Amino acid sequence: MKNFCGIEAISLCFVAGVALAAWLEPDMESCYLLCAPGVLACTALTLLLPAVPPRSRLPFLVIPSAFLLAGFVHYCGVSAVGEPALPRPGGAERLRRAIYGCGLEGAETPALLAALLTGDRSGLSRSTVAAFRASGAAHILALSGLHLGVLYVVISKICGTLGRSRAAGVVRSVLCSGACLWYALATGASPSIIRAFLFISLRETSSHFPERSAGPLSIYCTSMFLQILATPSVIRSAAFELSYLAVLGIITVYPRLDSWYDALGKARGPLRRIWSIAALSISCQLFTAPLSWALFGNFPVHFLITNLIALPLTEALTVTALLLLTLSALPIQAGAVHEVLTKAVDLLAAALLDAIKVIASE
Repeated sequence: MKNFCGIEAISLCFVAGVALAAWLEPDMESCYLLCAPGVLACTALTLLLPAVPPRSRLPFLVIPSAFLLAGFVHYCGVSAVGEPALPRPGGAERLRRAIYGCGLEGAETPALLAALLTGDRSGLSRSTVAAFRASGAAHILALSGLHLGVLYVVISKICGTLGRSRAAGVVRSVLCSGACLWYALATGASPSIIRAFLFISLRETSSHFPERSAGPLSIYCTSMFLQILATPSVIRSAAFELSYLAVLGIITVYPRLDSWYDALGKARGPLRRIWSIAALSISCQLFTAPLSWALFGNFPVHFLITNLIALPLTEALTVTALLLLTLSALPIQAGAVHEVLTKAVDLLAAALLDAIKVIASE
């Protein structure tokens, strides 16, 4: 009972209230009447629980009920007045033009990079998009934590040259969070990429307060609370639901699966990386597969082999492409390096596309 009124409980109660309102779709006049039975039921249940000490009954009752009610009323109120539109800074279109103008020779390489970096899949053929779906790699084309995570790591590595002082750490956090926010908004602010941005920002903020550092579950619940607080209608989004289910699998199951490799006494090396990717893929599928089947009526049977091949290729392709685009934007002459990076990007893109199409054909 000690931690019942922590951020985890507050977030879950608030989300439950929003979800209930989204399901019932009441108007503002009736939402209070619909909330009343829930609050009364919570009161009765609390008073009947002999396991709850008398001193704990008040917070056990008031705080969950208040946030359940707040979530319910918040959804109704925002639905009545409308959600504010998020600003969308320019940049995505310039990035897309830079991709098509950096001298790539692969037939589908620019279109694939545009999909990976800006979320614009209009340049990809229908057969390619279908192959990504059939192979279980559709999440690679949808901007998500994978893409923002790569950008975050690249910027973090660059900012590492600032040093390890406290001031350098603050500057690094501000630059990383600011760049991720700009990228998230510029690419359309999809629910999954906003979730990734919130995770990064909360983690960076928490790192500067070691005495009150937040664990993964606290960051998870806080992120969900803030995202639904800002845009409560996102509770109906399949992308939002699948994203948070996948992360829940990563938080709860992945550490245990990943630790099995070390428990077996295996040496580190390429097999360690393969094991980690497999554990990550299984952890995500355990939580997302039931909802994916309910929503779309299919299950990617090749998801494991797809992720073992596609994820490393996607990460390598994204990092190499960012280096190429950065070099192309700088006012320097680097013809040989530019040519090497261009060929590397074409090669990685071709390898990724070929692998996806082969797996999809099985």
